[in-house]
Amino acid sequence: MSETTIGQGIKAIDALGKIQKLLAAAMYLTASDEGTELQLELMNLAESIAAKTLECCQ
Repeated sequence: MSETTIGQGIKAIDALGKIQKLLAAAMYLTASDEGTELQLELMNLAESIAAKTLECCQ
C-alpha cells in the first residue's frame, strides 16, 4: 500500500468518526423546533462530510 492510500484511509476513518458523532448528537435534538432545525443542520453536515470523503477515496 502506498503512503497516499494509507493517508486516505486514515482520513476516511476520521471522517466516519465525525459522522458518527454528528448523527449521535442529532438524535437528541427533537424536543423543540430549534432542536429540530439543529438536527437537520447536523445531518446535512454529516452528509457533506460523507460525500467529501467518498470523493477523496475514489
